Amino acid sequence: MPLHDNALSPVVREILIPEIEKEVKIFTWGTKLLNKKITPIQTNHFILLAGNTGAGKTAFAFDVAWKNAREGKRVLYLSLEMTRKEILIRGARAYAGITKEEWRDRRAIPEHKKASFKLKMEQ
Repeated sequence: MPLHDNALSPVVREILIPEIEKEVKIFTWGTKLLNKKITPIQTNHFILLAGNTGAGKTAFAFDVAWKNAREGKRVLYLSLEMTRKEILIRGARAYAGITKEEWRDRRAIPEHKKASFKLKMEQ
């Protein structure tokens, strides 16, 4: 039997029911699979990642931040390990598609990737 508005308590009517009608900004986890499996990131949510050294925490967090920023969402990315310059370089590398191997031996970076990197750093 469906509930009618007059059968609901004032708390439910005034506080909880409007939640389903709210327009909320949803942030991506970076992949369709993660977006489907994990509760959406909403405005004012804070996420902490923990794990062993080299597990990919920074790469994952940066990827999530980068993809949301590219969608025009405001993102605050804080790192206790990276300077502002390192964060900008990481973003420009991702934009240009420069791999870790190419970054280690910069002579291996194709010219079109170098141009993309420089463009993004200037922006």
